[in-house]
Parts: sequence; structure tokens; C-alpha cells
Amino acid sequence: MKPDELNKTAIAIVALVCLTLVACFGIWVLGRPAAVSTEVQEVRRAGEAASGSAQPSRSAGASKSDESGALGAVLAVEAIRVATVVSNADRILVQSQIGVAKLFVNESLKTSLVRYRIDLGDYPSTKEGIRALISSPEGRSDKWRGPYMDTKDGRMVLDPWKQEYRYLYPGVRNTESYDLFSCGPDGQPGTADDIGNW
Repeated sequence: MKPDELNKTAIAIVALVCLTLVACFGIWVLGRPAAVSTEVQEVRRAGEAASGSAQPSRSAGASKSDESGALGAVLAVEAIRVATVVSNADRILVQSQIGVAKLFVNESLKTSLVRYRIDLGDYPSTKEGIRALISSPEGRSDKWRGPYMDTKDGRMVLDPWKQEYRYLYPGVRNTESYDLFSCGPDGQPGTADDIGNW
């Protein structure tokens, strides 16, 4: 999932919350008894008395306070549901971002780096970095057959936290190969939230 898709997911969650609130308000408005003027009530009572078809009073069924209590319970349940969605939205978003970074470092760039190695005989150096997949490194244009990855206007691909992916060759953790990683949510290399190909 791309960062733009993550933003759309967050917007969809916020829209769901807003729709739930609107629905609760609608239930509350529609569930309220309409305000009837005193004159209309007197005319109804007179008509019912004359026809002998008096309807049972409110006290025979649910009272106004019972209806208000039921509505309050519905609103409370909806409020809890909305609070749960909102509190989990951030966690869901971070998990999606981590998934995107894992996919990028373990799959997306792997093919590009292998193609580069086939054409040039080795992976890009740490100094050349993954930029060597986008434009020819100095002194290697005779063998370079890239670009080896698609980018927008030749710009570097950023991780979900808007930081460049880090690349080391030879790797510190993968000594026979390369290390490719995102610094993760904290943006600092060498911490527990780094997301790498190890």
C-alpha cells in the first residue's frame, strides 16, 4: 500500500466516524415525539371522547423518560463504538505503514538490485546508494542499463514516514549482501523500530 493509499484509508475511517455520528443524531431527532400544541391535543381528546375510541394514555405504555433513557443508551453504545474506532485508527495506520516498508525493503527493491548486479557485476556501493538504480553512477554508464526502478521525475522513493530508505553495501547485518532499511516511525537508524531486509 502506497502512502497516498494510507491517507485515503485514514480519510475513510474519519468519514465512517462522521457518518456514525450523523446517523446517531438522525435517530435521536426521529425518535423524539413531535411537539404538539395544547390546542391540537384538546381537539384530539374531544374527538376521541365523542367517538368513544380513546387511545390508552402514555402511562399505559412507555413514558417519555423511558424513551429518553433508551435513546441515551443507544447514543452511549454508539459513542463507545466511535471511540474504539478512533482510538484504533492510529494503530491501524501505523501497522499499514510498517507493512508498506517491509514490502518495499524485502520485495520491491530486491529485483531492481539483482538486475543492477547482473548488468554491472556487483551491487551499488554504500556511497552510490539506491540512487544508482535511478541514474547511472559516475564512471559506470557503459554497463548501466537502467533505470532499474520506476520513480516520479527521478526522485528517490521515500518510506511511509517521508524519509529516504537507507542502504549499505556490504551490509552490517547481511555481510554477504546489502542492508536496506527504513528508520521506521521514529526516523532514527539503529533503533528497535527499524524495518530492514534482515
